[in-house]
Parts: sequence; structure tokens; C-alpha cells
Amino acid sequence: MEKQFLPYEQALELKELGFKEECAAHYLDEDDLELKWKIYRNLSINTNDCIQAPTYSQAFRFFREKYNLRFTIGSTNIVVCHTPVSTYDTTQLLQDNASYEDAELATIKFFIEKAKTYE
Repeated sequence: MEKQFLPYEQALELKELGFKEECAAHYLDEDDLELKWKIYRNLSINTNDCIQAPTYSQAFRFFREKYNLRFTIGSTNIVVCHTPVSTYDTTQLLQDNASYEDAELATIKFFIEKAKTYE
């Protein structure tokens, strides 16, 4: 199930970009990178002290809604990023034998860097 959530480094960068959604899991800090699960909905977690662990779906929705960044991963895992200025930045971010999951993570990293230029 851990594959559904962003790695710590990208989760931290999303927090710095303003991501504030409720998540099913979180990281305590950079010294404890094991995902911690919110078992009960009313579990109180101080989100200033921990890093929310968004799913890939939550992260991609965040980039669509806040930065109007969209993407397509083709059958050869070539990522096409759709930027707000109606251009297509077709980038092969990976080796030809990369998995779909590798393409998703590469896209998240690309979007993080792109979003930093909008701030």
C-alpha cells in the first residue's frame, strides 16, 4: 500500500508549495521515514510537526487545481506535460525501460520544479 503515497522528499516539497489536504498517512520527520497511518478519522495530528503523505492522485489533483499542470504518460512512458500557456513540453524523463510508476514519480518531480518557478 505504501506505493500509493509520495516519498518523503516530494511530500515535504508539496507541503512547502501549500498542500494542506487531509491524508490517510503522514511522515513524522526526516529521521523517521516510515509511513504512519491515521486509523481513525478523528485522530488529531499536528500537521505543522509532521509531513502529510499525499497519494499520487492527491498530488496530481493539487497540481491541476493550483498550477493548471496536467500530464499524459504514453505507452512508452514518455511524459507529456501540459502547461498553463497551452504549450506541450514533451519530455522523455526516463529510460525506455522505466515503469509506469517511475514515470509518475518523474512527473511529480518535474511539476514540483515547474511550480517553484510560479511562486
